[in-house]
Amino acid sequence: MDIHKPKAAHSWREFLTEIGTIICGILIALALEQALEAVHEHKIAEDARASIRSEVRENLYWMDIAASRQGCVRRRLTELTDLLAKAADGRPFPPPQHLGLLPHMKLTNERWQANGQGGRTSLFAADDQRLLGNMYFTTADLKAAQAAREEAWAKLMAIQGVDRLSPAAVQDFRVLLAQVRYQTYMVVLSIKRAHQWAARLHIQAPDPMSGPRVFAGEYSELCRSMFAKRDLSAFSRDPDMIGTPDDLP
Repeated sequence: MDIHKPKAAHSWREFLTEIGTIICGILIALALEQALEAVHEHKIAEDARASIRSEVRENLYWMDIAASRQGCVRRRLTELTDLLAKAADGRPFPPPQHLGLLPHMKLTNERWQANGQGGRTSLFAADDQRLLGNMYFTTADLKAAQAAREEAWAKLMAIQGVDRLSPAAVQDFRVLLAQVRYQTYMVVLSIKRAHQWAARLHIQAPDPMSGPRVFAGEYSELCRSMFAKRDLSAFSRDPDMIGTPDDLP
């Protein structure tokens, strides 16, 4: 086999031509590598963005379900306010039978956290990072307000079946009711803020009324008078059953 030794350039022109060819080859290789990397990063960013936007839509879906029960929450708070006013004045009042459950929102941030820790959200445009960050900050506030409201509500349920209250008990229940009112305000405000951020991101939740029921039987108690006997028809006559078989998990 013949081995051809490289020939030395005979002039500066030949030398510069060879050097130029080598440099052009390196630049082309680097450009192709960068182009492939850019395409790969774009695909990663698009997948991450789609995943996070889907999580935001699901959170908005649960917020809309909770918002649809807000009228029932207001009526229940009014009933409790009137009852405590009667108790404070020493007037008789019928014992509350069942306060019902407040709507619980299944709010998650796992996809946002996972993509952030993996560095994928850093590939988003600066405006997307800011808007999504504000969305999840608002969602965290909403989740905290929901937890605080549910804790106060659970304690407030001690009023069920009670037909007389001492002045001290009235005061304790008024404090709990004030906590529920404040946290309800924070819940409503956070839901409003979340929808404002969603509008900026052009994200819209599915219609909450178009899907399966979400604990329809248990939550329906919230929309009935708390003085009415508990309706067990939605629980197959089992008072310990939560919801119905076709409820959305």
